[in-house]
Amino acid sequence: MVNAMTTRRPLVAALVTLCGLAITAGAALPWVDARGTRPASGITHTSFIGVRHLAYAHSSTSTSFAVAVAAAGIVVVVGGLAASRLIAGPFSVIALATGALWIWLNARHYNVTDLRYNDLRIGAWLTMAGSLIAVLATYRIRRKDASADTAPWESLAALNNEGRYDAPHIAPMPPVPGSSTAQQSALRHMPTPGAYRPARPRYRDDFRPIR
Repeated sequence: MVNAMTTRRPLVAALVTLCGLAITAGAALPWVDARGTRPASGITHTSFIGVRHLAYAHSSTSTSFAVAVAAAGIVVVVGGLAASRLIAGPFSVIALATGALWIWLNARHYNVTDLRYNDLRIGAWLTMAGSLIAVLATYRIRRKDASADTAPWESLAALNNEGRYDAPHIAPMPPVPGSSTAQQSALRHMPTPGAYRPARPRYRDDFRPIR
């Protein structure tokens, strides 16, 4: 659900959308170069089901890490287009965690010391960088609307005050020379002439309307 008190930031939403596209594209590209006993490979033939046993196993594309990463990237694209934190944020984290897990499994399966940062190829950089940027940008995808009523109880108080009228102004009377203090106090609180205007009667004593 989108908060009615926030508005989308178009540039940030476009950035999150591009990050989702980068995550999806990186799933199909090569991830590591060959070094030592490790061959050059991507994530399209590594079993995602083997994560249950923390095993690095070969699989078809339909059950590989690529499907999980690409699916998360597509959802991030949808979240960016909708400017939704609840959609883009969690799936950016999922894509980042899935990519990091594949790199760790690959390094552990072959040789940790053989994997260097410059061995990572375009697929890994697109997915990992796109996921990290999307996670950070998701928090800024919406801004608080300055014109929104952030304190609804104030508007309720205003509604409660509607229909009220101010009492007629009572001007204090000047002190009368020679009068006592009590008399002067009573005179000060007397209404000025014309402050109250009695309503004109609409009916006579015999309930006939006055014309």
